[in-house]
Amino acid sequence: MVILWLYTSLLIFAAPHQPGNETDSSALSSEGFKLLLESSKEEGRADLLNKISRHYFDNQLKLSTEYADSAYSLSLRLGYYDGVVEGLNNLIKSYRKVENRPKVIEYSLLKLQQAIDRGDTSSIIEAYTVIGNNYADLERYKDARNYFQMGLQLSMLTNSPQRASIMSYLGRAYGQTGMYDSGLYYVESALALETLTHQEDRGLSYIYNNLAELQYFKKNYQRAIELYETSLSLPESRKSPLGIAFSHIGLARIYLELKEHEKCLHHSLACQDVAYQSGFVAMLAQSYGVIYAVHRERKDYQKALAAHEQFKLYADSVFNSEQLKFIENLTFSYEIQQQSNENQLLRSDARLKDSLLKQQQLYVWGGSIATVLLLATSLMLYRNQKQSRRLNSLLQSNNTTLEKEVARRTRELIKTNLALVKQNNQLEQFGFIVAHNLRGPVARILGLAGLIKLENFDITTDRIVIEKLNDSTIELDTVIGDLNTILHIISSGTPTFEEVYFEDVLNEVKGDLRQTIKRNQAVVVAELEAERFYSVRSYIQNIVHNLLSNAIKFRDRSRNPLISVKFKKDNDILVLTMEDNGIGLDIETVGDRLFSPYQRFHFHAEGKGLGLFLVKAQVEALGGTIQLISRVDHGTSIVVKLPRHAESLFNSAD
Repeated sequence: MVILWLYTSLLIFAAPHQPGNETDSSALSSEGFKLLLESSKEEGRADLLNKISRHYFDNQLKLSTEYADSAYSLSLRLGYYDGVVEGLNNLIKSYRKVENRPKVIEYSLLKLQQAIDRGDTSSIIEAYTVIGNNYADLERYKDARNYFQMGLQLSMLTNSPQRASIMSYLGRAYGQTGMYDSGLYYVESALALETLTHQEDRGLSYIYNNLAELQYFKKNYQRAIELYETSLSLPESRKSPLGIAFSHIGLARIYLELKEHEKCLHHSLACQDVAYQSGFVAMLAQSYGVIYAVHRERKDYQKALAAHEQFKLYADSVFNSEQLKFIENLTFSYEIQQQSNENQLLRSDARLKDSLLKQQQLYVWGGSIATVLLLATSLMLYRNQKQSRRLNSLLQSNNTTLEKEVARRTRELIKTNLALVKQNNQLEQFGFIVAHNLRGPVARILGLAGLIKLENFDITTDRIVIEKLNDSTIELDTVIGDLNTILHIISSGTPTFEEVYFEDVLNEVKGDLRQTIKRNQAVVVAELEAERFYSVRSYIQNIVHNLLSNAIKFRDRSRNPLISVKFKKDNDILVLTMEDNGIGLDIETVGDRLFSPYQRFHFHAEGKGLGLFLVKAQVEALGGTIQLISRVDHGTSIVVKLPRHAESLFNSAD
């Protein structure tokens, strides 16, 4: 067995890898699988799968991730702790490389649970640190501080060498939320501890960087520069590529604030060199963002546009025509300022001419004895006054035109920005769903399909593989159906508006839920003050159906459901209020996940956690708002407000 294990390892890791040669890679993985299947020790399979994952990490990340996932699944099934932790470490490493932070947090939480179950203190501290850093990158600093605090407490109890690094990260998280004194306390304590213990690792570089960032936040720019340069001057063995990039981008931001553009560009480009070599996409985006700001301040809009395109590219977004309008508006604002300066000169010239006119009047009165001179001077005064009136009229007309144009461009810019924000939010939500809900079934289908292709696969004895493949396919189809529903709402354009009678809609929904209402002995009390209005009937029907269904589904089993439905008109606003006496929920605990997709807060009833998300999407599509008020054991009240003239909002948006 040992000989077979060594032979497989040598076959996998001694074979030269040729990037781009798919035939060699396929042969390698096929041969490795063949030897693994011949092995009788399943823990050895898990170890080899993890080694294969590490082998492909630098050149074929997707393949590396698949092997890591296989190693983790196999080790989990065997209860093989070392294989589970190694598989999770490889998965975390892969998703950190592509900066998929939610996935990193997901697998780190799994690693944390495994480590807690086994009492592996070092792995627990490491998991706390990784989770905290990724929450900080997602700007969820409260969650980040919580995990750093737990890691710090455990590291202090065990005298862990990771203590200084965790204190530094915790200080940075405080600084990011404006709590600079707390931030300085932790980072300076980390520096003192690191200096005292003389740890020969890269932690000192990050501590200097975090301390410099806090001084930058406090606008102590000279001290921040000294700290960043100290980090860069450390020996190569104590610096990491990420720490070097961090120092350069920090110096670039400081010199941008100080208007020292050449130094700012120098450090931005230095950050880019490191980021390109190491694949730090976020650092590339930040460096291009600083370069864009420099060219914008220099009013070099062509270079600013090029830098902004690269910034959006690396920020994993689309630089579209809506954002091009932003650069155009920068140019337009500069042109307006130039015209305003010219108008100021014209006003000064007009005041000067008025002064000359008064002097000429004095001369005319002084020379009134001569009738001929009086007539000539009067004629001159008349002409000058006429010219002055024309000039003032021209200035007033020009100013009015400019004010109207500025107001029009401002409205367009606000409208464009609102559309961009809404589009980005929708893309983030959709991307979140794709990343978290398609990855699982697709990965399982690929893995099961790979098993079917093996030579020793027998459909009679391995029928469970087919069943699992069918289950994963059904799960994938369900998720795709959900995504189609969401896409239909957020990208269907202008929907069809028609005359809607709310009482008819409510009766139809009650008819659809007739059996559910009867089975649960629910009482629905309606108080309808508003009747006819124009809206999207399918949206209104789906909103009422989801809210009424939830009110019955999450009932208090100690009493019959009592649901109050009110629909009234308040000036130009239609208000739908639905109250129930159900089990309620803790709003503070739920937080911002209340209307997020695939979020379930009660698990005694069936559901996928899409109801409130779809309701909110359709309410906002109609230009309305939704508010949920609830207390545990005291029921729930949902208030939906819709504009009476929602159709006009869609038309104006076009």
